[in-house]
Amino acid sequence: MSGVFTVNNGSITGGEQDFVDSAGAKSDTIAGGSILAIDNGNLWITLETGDSSIGVGGVETLDATLLSGSRASLIEFDSSATSSGTLDLQTSTAAPSGGYAFFAFGRDSSNSATVIGGVVNVDGSGTISGSRSVFDLNDAGLAAPLVAQSFAASTISAPDRMGRVEFKLVPSAASGIAHINLVGYVVDASHVRLVETTDAYGGFTGGTALGQTGAFTSSSISSANFVFGAAGEDPNGELQAAGLLVAGPNTGTAGAVTGNVTGIFSWNDSTGLSNQTPLPLAAGTYTLDSTGVGAGTGRVTLAGLTDSLTNPTFNYDLELYLTGDGRGLLILMDQDAVIAGEGFQQGPGPFTAGTLSGSYGLNVRHVVPNGGGEARQNGTGPIRADGAGKLAGFVDLNGPGSDLPLGGNFSSSSNGVFTGTLAGLDTSSTPAVHHFAYYLVDASRAVLIETDNAQLTIGFIELQSN
Repeated sequence: MSGVFTVNNGSITGGEQDFVDSAGAKSDTIAGGSILAIDNGNLWITLETGDSSIGVGGVETLDATLLSGSRASLIEFDSSATSSGTLDLQTSTAAPSGGYAFFAFGRDSSNSATVIGGVVNVDGSGTISGSRSVFDLNDAGLAAPLVAQSFAASTISAPDRMGRVEFKLVPSAASGIAHINLVGYVVDASHVRLVETTDAYGGFTGGTALGQTGAFTSSSISSANFVFGAAGEDPNGELQAAGLLVAGPNTGTAGAVTGNVTGIFSWNDSTGLSNQTPLPLAAGTYTLDSTGVGAGTGRVTLAGLTDSLTNPTFNYDLELYLTGDGRGLLILMDQDAVIAGEGFQQGPGPFTAGTLSGSYGLNVRHVVPNGGGEARQNGTGPIRADGAGKLAGFVDLNGPGSDLPLGGNFSSSSNGVFTGTLAGLDTSSTPAVHHFAYYLVDASRAVLIETDNAQLTIGFIELQSN
């Protein structure tokens, strides 16, 4: 789901949204609603759509933790569904122009997990020629992922008054992929929130597009550290991954940009160890596209990310789409394992316990084993780090309820990979101690991931500012 609403003194005065699930896609007007401050500092948002098939009787309830005056962490907080995302002040409704890294994750028309990621270059007025555009698609319903595919001539509609556009993407005939239509709501020149609408591909996906800046050279990736968090599915159910990827010097010749990748990795699908310490990468390489369809797009292949030294082992291939300003989007390209997420160039170290200090907004994707299946929940709330290794706060978790107390601790490491515990997300009658790794981007942002097999949690914390 993606959309825009206007607010005046706590009253929502209008808006529009697009929504997609297995029953199909819908475009609805937001006729009203309200924003109410609740006791833990969060905001309770209701959106009145008038569409009884959406939300609870046509009303969606959202829960937001403010990160600043223009940005908030967001979850759905009603009985109709669970989801998480962001709420951003819209500062422009101008038509997108130039290159955008993007992904859209969800399911295909056969209900198989799917993700499309890449770069789309809006290089004309309402047109996408296909030049300097590229996409990768990992669909669990296909025999194998499709790598470095091109777009034929495609289009993007003019924005409406709310900044709504529609990308009508036409994959090349050689890819064998049907047309994909993504509705986007423009936040500003660098951010567009995406949701799939009615199209020939027939999926129900959502994601984001980030505007690119500048040209991409060896300095865009070589000798840089990236922290990432991503989530999706594998044959065991929910799959979550986070890590610190350290790109070595460029060893390519004749214009090629390639090198080795080291770093630390965490993954969880409830089948691993009772407490998995962050795993050092034993092998891996990076290659920035300098030839072929991806040349100049900022597409980076991270191949053979391997842990061969501990149990359990893994071997992952990722595609990373750089933005040029220290961010990137990524997808996993291994058959039957489909995840998508975001990466951030890590700030300079060394990191200490004092690096993680202050009031943060928390957003988590939480999965609880439930008989032979999984119960999926999303949470948001304020949490404070004392600068000496302790965490405390509250979380609203869709399903269990609001104002759930959180508490935990962590041990610091100079590379920014902290380890510790966090209690409060487990609302069972016999809650266990849950172990976490915290991958710091800098003092203002970190990715957290649960590292035991009791439950699954991945999320972000972001420093709150006035």
